[in-house]
Amino acid sequence: MPNPELRLFREVDAYQQSLTIDVHDYEGFKVRVKAYDGKSPMPSLFELLPGGETAASCDSLYAQTVERFRADGWSETLPAESQARIAARVSAERAAEDARKADLARRLASFPASKQDRTLAAAIKNPTNVRELDLRADGAERLTVIPPSVKALKALEVLHAEGNGLPELPEELEKAKELRELHLAGNALTDVPPGVRSLKKLEVLDLLANRITRLFWKPKATARYELGGNPLLPAVQGSFTRSAIGHLPKLSYLGIDTDSLFPLDPAQLEIDFPGIRSFPLDTLVLHGRAPSESERAQLKGYFPKAKVEQRPSVDFRALPSVEQGNAKLGREDAEASTTKSEPKSAPAPKPRKPGPMHAEQAAHLAAITALAKKAKIAAKTIATVARPCAELFTKKPSAAAAKLGRSRLGGTPDLPVGVEWPRGERGPMQYVGQLDLAELEPFDPKRLLPKAGLLVFFAGHYDEGRVIHCPPGTQLIPRAQPKGAKFSAFDAKTSPACGLSVRGGVSLPAVEESVDSDAWHDLVVAHFRENEKDDPPHRVLGHTCGDVDDPPEGDHVLFAVRSDPNTSVEWGDYGTLYFMMTEEALRAQRWDELVVCSTT
Repeated sequence: MPNPELRLFREVDAYQQSLTIDVHDYEGFKVRVKAYDGKSPMPSLFELLPGGETAASCDSLYAQTVERFRADGWSETLPAESQARIAARVSAERAAEDARKADLARRLASFPASKQDRTLAAAIKNPTNVRELDLRADGAERLTVIPPSVKALKALEVLHAEGNGLPELPEELEKAKELRELHLAGNALTDVPPGVRSLKKLEVLDLLANRITRLFWKPKATARYELGGNPLLPAVQGSFTRSAIGHLPKLSYLGIDTDSLFPLDPAQLEIDFPGIRSFPLDTLVLHGRAPSESERAQLKGYFPKAKVEQRPSVDFRALPSVEQGNAKLGREDAEASTTKSEPKSAPAPKPRKPGPMHAEQAAHLAAITALAKKAKIAAKTIATVARPCAELFTKKPSAAAAKLGRSRLGGTPDLPVGVEWPRGERGPMQYVGQLDLAELEPFDPKRLLPKAGLLVFFAGHYDEGRVIHCPPGTQLIPRAQPKGAKFSAFDAKTSPACGLSVRGGVSLPAVEESVDSDAWHDLVVAHFRENEKDDPPHRVLGHTCGDVDDPPEGDHVLFAVRSDPNTSVEWGDYGTLYFMMTEEALRAQRWDELVVCSTT
């Protein structure tokens, strides 16, 4: 019977790798061989090898296995030159670790030093209601360190610390059990502590442009994972494995460098991720070069439902470190940097030429004009006050409606990376819905809206609201609604994502002073296309329905949201929430001039 345990070694990049071959003798001399390298988070690097039924076949299998590993560079002892290189590497790493610890101690001793430090220190001092914390780098100042006392933030749900050049995270961050989003793009992290990666509610881990070489993460909840712009080890590159990028069965979004993903090894992929074709990955973002046709075909085979996007590469080496960000800041400079200068307003977009009405709008306008003629209302009056609009009808809740960038009511919003959740007088606002502007372009003949992109709508306490415009090409990421978000006193909660279908329509004002009030009222009622088959439509553009006591100047609606049985959300007593902007503000895309009116 062969040696039941054989230790082999080899040198890999000045590291010593060890391998143990275990031979287990069972009744009938069935044999299996396991091989470990002692470093991988995977339980075994090699498949179980079937054995024979006799002692002779057992000896033969053992000999073949040892021969195979020795051919791959494994041996029972390492050459002296290899041992010297490994010893030098170990010594250098110990020195680097000592320097890292000294630097960390220095930064902890000087905390709080920057404006971001002071923000974090204030939150730690009064942590009870801290649910979202913004520590993103601001100008020349950067966060110097996240101290162990961060464990006090037990209610923290969202942490933004992008662009700070931080080299490490404290293990104590794992005490933030409510943490759902961790945004760490643009730092100098080489790893994330296991305790932090194990947070049960963590849904978003953004590590774009750090210094991660290898990361194993097993998310507890359906999650989004961004690893683009990281210098993955050569052993990881070209090996899309669980030890390289974590656990996929609950991953819905993955960002990774194209050259870190390809070439795919189908055999290894099937071993590491059995059942990979049923995984919920809906978005795969490739940073760097565009994938070839054959590579796209491979991805389509493994992730048939995933949308593949290609974006420019991000070089982590161009990112500043903590020292580069703060070294030249004297006391007076640091104090001055805490005062933000007024942001420069974006130039107004060039006006676009009007286009033709959609056929559905033209037909609707013709029908209204015919009704007006019977009521002896001049066609010129109709042409003057009628406004083209888009009528929106919800579909039943579905997973398809929740896909990135889709028009929908309910669900969760898709927001640009780094954008804060809107807050109002009483806390986080209620997410309402979002609109894909490209779908609305055919129904906007006056060209009031941007041609493409996304509009995301939020409402707060009665007249509070906000719309966020995401231009085409904006990097979007789904955001879970924070606790405490609600609309006004009605406590309207988000519903499952409901898709929207669009139909062209025409809107009339509730009152027209130049026409007899009774005749006009009859016309307005007659033109509504609300019948037993159609629920009252939501609308983009047009007028209010006369259910707002004092509408803003011009009575221009951007988005009218009705109470809807599919979303199960009631917007006030009369059931409509209006997001309104003047035509001038809308053309200039001055989104901060939004006015919210609810029919309460």
